[in-house]
Amino acid sequence: MKKIWFLVAGVVLVLGIGAGLVFGLGNGPKTYTVEITSNVEQIEYESKNNCRLGDTIIIDAIQLDGYRFIGWEVNGVIVSEDPRYEITLTQENVNNVYRAMYKQIFNIYISEMQNGEVSTNVTKAIEGETVTLTITPNDHYAFESAYYIQEDSTEQIAITNLSFTMSNGNVTVYANFQAIEYSITSAELEHGTLSFLPTVGTYGIEIVVTVTPDTGYELTPNSLYYTTENIANGEIAYTNGIYSFIMPDEDVIVYALFNKIDYTITLSYNNQQGTVSTNQTSNMGDIVDLTISPNNGYYVS
Repeated sequence: MKKIWFLVAGVVLVLGIGAGLVFGLGNGPKTYTVEITSNVEQIEYESKNNCRLGDTIIIDAIQLDGYRFIGWEVNGVIVSEDPRYEITLTQENVNNVYRAMYKQIFNIYISEMQNGEVSTNVTKAIEGETVTLTITPNDHYAFESAYYIQEDSTEQIAITNLSFTMSNGNVTVYANFQAIEYSITSAELEHGTLSFLPTVGTYGIEIVVTVTPDTGYELTPNSLYYTTENIANGEIAYTNGIYSFIMPDEDVIVYALFNKIDYTITLSYNNQQGTVSTNQTSNMGDIVDLTISPNNGYYVS
């Protein structure tokens, strides 16, 4: 029997001439290798070998402590964010390299702080992720500002609108709280003024009240007091010549009354020569009338 060898579309055919035709297949269908890599050197993927056109190939992302899988990349573009990715091999994608992309996970620490608390929506994050703060001031305090410091750095990076973008390292979050200041105001007064030290108050501190009557006036007893939205008659104590009160957690208005001072009029005369009489007391600015009665043989000189 004679044999004829010839090549058709890359396949060697052997034809036997004799008792019919006999076909021999020199090579099977072409196979391909699907290459799988990673951007993290700690993770190694095995490529998929002996793949044929039309095959469905499944690749699964490997999990690694301290890293987060973010997607499968082909030619610099993320084509899927699912850890499991299915590929149908075609002539168009047989040369693709599938790269598993990871980002390192960093810790978010909260500094010890006074007068309030801070928490974050996550305790770990990758670079570029948004971290949101929840601020809880203690009673009588208000949130002032927040910042974070990255590990191995001393730079304070301000946090605005209670959120920040995670950097490429562990960070510690700090916050500042300040005591709430309340106003201290004098009511409209006649015949005297009030002043305060300090001029604004924080809850629980002592406020010293200085009372300054106009000339000829004095503070009316038991007329000095303060009010707030919830306190109608707040006590102002008088100790060792000083008026003071303890600041509540509200704005304060202080009231006082002043009255004219009653001055005592003392008369001095020789009663053997006559008599002099008048009111026993008088106020500044009053006209004082005297009644003078000389004895016989005397006159007012």
